[in-house]
Amino acid sequence: MSNVYTDTKIISLNSKFGIKQNTTYNSNILFDFNDILKDDPSIINTQIEVISSQIPVSFYNINETNNQFNYALGNSNTNPLITKNITIPVGNYNATSLLSKMNTLFIANGDSTIFNITLNKNTGRISILNTQTFSIYYSETAKTVNEVLGLGIISYSFLTSTLNAPFMLDLLGTKVLNICSTLLPINSFSSESSASNCLATVPINASSFSLILYENSSEKRQTLGIKNISSIDIQIYGDDNKLINFNNINWTMTLAIHSLRKIPLVNNITFRDVTNIRKSVENEEDENVIPKKEKSLKEKQLQLLMS
Repeated sequence: MSNVYTDTKIISLNSKFGIKQNTTYNSNILFDFNDILKDDPSIINTQIEVISSQIPVSFYNINETNNQFNYALGNSNTNPLITKNITIPVGNYNATSLLSKMNTLFIANGDSTIFNITLNKNTGRISILNTQTFSIYYSETAKTVNEVLGLGIISYSFLTSTLNAPFMLDLLGTKVLNICSTLLPINSFSSESSASNCLATVPINASSFSLILYENSSEKRQTLGIKNISSIDIQIYGDDNKLINFNNINWTMTLAIHSLRKIPLVNNITFRDVTNIRKSVENEEDENVIPKKEKSLKEKQLQLLMS
């Protein structure tokens, strides 16, 4: 279409200068602007693009969402049921350091002779050795570590023998980051929710305590569902659909808003109209020319004598 053009606005965001909606987590930030986009009849459609982002890997594989282990000792039928809990300090763990920390916490709870967790290095699965009847509780709202341990999303009641985890120990942590916005509605979907408004998905290809450098090499754009923008909010989720805790480390991001606009026409004048107008003006000029007066015979003779 020759009568349209693309109007692009570049927007630079820094979480340091936004309004923090979840304190030092830094994963839900509001930015106030003065009419980045206003409803305009010349706009055909508007698209948004995450051009680039620089995101710190300052989050942990064991964090506030998965560091609880809830268990009980005894059989409610014969022995009083004693409910207990250990809280694993947040941080980055490997298999050895995590199981060592949990065994240390069992000792602190007075259960070192009852509980001991080991790892089968061939299968990557843990075993919980016990000398007393015990139960393990699962609850997503209780932020349990069970899925990380390979115990799944079920509870285990009144176990009298060693518990072998049905799944592998999973310490991979968050594998992708989803950059979303509630104020920039787009047509995107996620298996976690019916409409996620996910502007971009960023793979975590950097090690802990380093920096993810994301570039939108495919120039992927999303069509916006609104005509006015006076503020922008950004949420950054992990692949578990929970807001990331960046531990007060800031991130930066560059967005682009592309508006396809119609070129305004002053008048619908064609080339033929211009040609006809020009001819008409020339004819008018010819009609207004004063004809030259014919010289008399004496004037002609005088001109010859002087020449």
